[in-house]
Amino acid sequence: MKKSDDNYQAVLLEDSSITSLPKPEILALDLDLTLHNVIKHYDESVNETLKHFGHESLTEEQLKNTSDNFTNTKDLFAKFLPAECLDLAVEYYCNHFLNREIPMRAIIPGARELLCIIKKRFKLPIIGVTNSEEYIAKKILQDLGALSWFDYIIGIKDEYLPKPDSQMLLIALNSIGAKPGPHVWFMGDRASDTQCAKQTNCTAIRFYHKIKPHDPNADLFINSHYHLFNIISTKLK
Repeated sequence: MKKSDDNYQAVLLEDSSITSLPKPEILALDLDLTLHNVIKHYDESVNETLKHFGHESLTEEQLKNTSDNFTNTKDLFAKFLPAECLDLAVEYYCNHFLNREIPMRAIIPGARELLCIIKKRFKLPIIGVTNSEEYIAKKILQDLGALSWFDYIIGIKDEYLPKPDSQMLLIALNSIGAKPGPHVWFMGDRASDTQCAKQTNCTAIRFYHKIKPHDPNADLFINSHYHLFNIISTKLK
């Protein structure tokens, strides 16, 4: 990742949405569609699971609508399968997903460079907070060669509440000996991520891919990991 030129740095320094932010001391990240895109792999495992338990496969549109409106895997299958099948369905789904290798191209452009340099140059702790199952999240990062970038990864378990609840973020921060606050920059692609950040008084960064969303909880909007790197470089200059 190249250093920004002086003109670009000047533009950043004049942006009030950036100058008002505190310096980051910890970078917290959602993973799905923020660091990587493995939606196709999730969808295939969902359909294989539904078929295994006697339900027809979902169309691409149905899968998208479903993924936009659930907080964890068990919640997803609860829309289609009887309650007595849910634990077995989640187990089948996880096993199916874990038996697949995630290709390197699944990482979002710029994410690898961002985290490597944030870790090596600025030496900021990096934590991952996801509503996916923790062992699935770690498996994806392992396949992408990205697991070593993180100081701590936390994902959904029976005893954890999914985002937007702040429980997992607070557990992750406590595990690295840190407290919540504006010095924690938390980036995610959903409103549940910025809600989670604001509940703990952390700096909320909304990552988006195409259309900038309306999100009253976001302190900053980002659609490029390269852009975020330049902003962090400016703040820590």
